Amino acid sequence: MEHQKEAGVFATVSGLVDQLSDNPAAKMTAEEIAERVRKAQGQGVAG
Repeated sequence: MEHQKEAGVFATVSGLVDQLSDNPAAKMTAEEIAERVRKAQGQGVAG
C-alpha cells in the first residue's frame, strides 16, 4: 500500500512538471518517470 502512495506522488509530480515546465529536458524526464511508474504499477498488480 505504501508503494501505491509513492507511485501516486511520483505520477502527480511528473504530470505537473510535464504540464508546467517549458524545459524540454524536464518534460522528457517527467514522461520517463510516469512511464516507469505505470510499468511498476502493472507489475505490482500482476505479482
